[in-house]
Amino acid sequence: MTAEEFLVMVQSDVRRQAEDEARLMALGKWPDGMPHSGASGDLSGVADVLDRQPVVAEEVARARLCCHTLDAENARHRWGRILECFYVDDLPIRKVAEIVGYAESTVKREKAVALDVMTERFFSPKVDTI
Repeated sequence: MTAEEFLVMVQSDVRRQAEDEARLMALGKWPDGMPHSGASGDLSGVADVLDRQPVVAEEVARARLCCHTLDAENARHRWGRILECFYVDDLPIRKVAEIVGYAESTVKREKAVALDVMTERFFSPKVDTI
């Protein structure tokens, strides 16, 4: 597995979790937002969503730890912050560029380098993973 594969999986899980939580919040409400009861409040899948929350939280924590470690080991760069913002926080490149203070083109280049460094550091067969 590469860092990008791992981070894309985390990003996908974060998005899915947000969508599931939004769907659960909408259950049992009329279009005007008022609560109601009855057969129209479909609760199928609620247990699955709740069961996945700790798994997603663990994946997010692991991804953040990798990103923070990458930053700590490479203080001159903001590689971990770029990856964390883009994949874990699911922000667009433009917003990531604002946060780290780089041009968008620089963020794209640094993101590619960061993925290579993270893959080498955490996902190569010769090292233990976090």
